Amino acid sequence: MTEEQKVEQTAKLGILNAARTLFAKKGFEAVSVREIAKESSQNISMISYYFGSKEGLYKYILSDHMNTVGGGSPKNLPRSFR
Repeated sequence: MTEEQKVEQTAKLGILNAARTLFAKKGFEAVSVREIAKESSQNISMISYYFGSKEGLYKYILSDHMNTVGGGSPKNLPRSFR
């Protein structure tokens, strides 16, 4: 893994960890992209770069959680989250 890939992986994991914590504490609607960026010490544009949007980030987290705990598939998400 190159140094650049390590930096990108660290940034992405920081965003994911901050978003998971904030979504769990406050709920999806109450959390702003700006708040996630601040909590993760990342530029706000990195959320769009890695996940497309706050909704894309939330879907990624839900999909990752389903795969981790239940071997689930994103196809099993409610239609509004696909």
